[in-house]
Amino acid sequence: MPQRSSIDSVERTVYAEIRSWGEDSLFRQRLRLALESHLIWETYALSYDQVLPRLDFYQEVVERHSRAFRDAARGSILDLGAGTGNVTIRLLEQGHRVTALDISRAMLDRLLSKVDRQPDGVVSIVRHDAADLVQWTSASFDGVTILLALFDMANPAAALGEAMRVLRPGGMLVVTEPKRTFDLSSLLRYAERCLREQGAYDALQEHWARVSKVNRKIDPSARRERIFIEDIRERLELSGFSITREEDSHHGNCATVWAVRNSARGATVGGR
Repeated sequence: MPQRSSIDSVERTVYAEIRSWGEDSLFRQRLRLALESHLIWETYALSYDQVLPRLDFYQEVVERHSRAFRDAARGSILDLGAGTGNVTIRLLEQGHRVTALDISRAMLDRLLSKVDRQPDGVVSIVRHDAADLVQWTSASFDGVTILLALFDMANPAAALGEAMRVLRPGGMLVVTEPKRTFDLSSLLRYAERCLREQGAYDALQEHWARVSKVNRKIDPSARRERIFIEDIRERLELSGFSITREEDSHHGNCATVWAVRNSARGATVGGR
């Protein structure tokens, strides 16, 4: 459970003492990647809610992910890669119980500040690696939502496998991720134009610079471990899911897939 923290600077100093390790090069590589990821998302948390909710394509997918469960009976929803909680908040407003899971403490701190007045037991905020959900038994959740989270995970296939495993038969999984044709440059140009047309660019210039820089660092098309929505759709179909709907998002750069788990079989394809 994240603790409250005051995040007022993107500058951080990290101190560590290494006493012993096995393979030196592998250890150093993993440590470097972990620190880089931590600092990237800590930086993003400073400006995420200042910029993204102003963008039409972001508003669209948040609405999609919340609307998918609007008419469902009140149940338990897993928000995998919950970030600052913009989908989580919508689901709570609909009366669902939500488990909001993310690896970034900074993003979850922002979420925590939004749910102060929620009754006990309605929302669980968990800092955890999505690739290993062993603390939840199979079929634990009535629904799962994943909004642009898998693409930046170290092991996205395992995280998807776990999301499928913890969803009950008959439950809905809604996932939005980049397409193979994802083009970050065009999307950033559109977003900046959107801010200028709103007359918000000057006031948000520092936040926009931060958002742009972070997105260039996490560009899905440049990652080694890549998973695109086309791969996700295939894995879902092979794992006993029915695709009920699919729509483009982010001006054709991403897509949303709605899928229902038909049976208890599969649910491990592409996992660990």
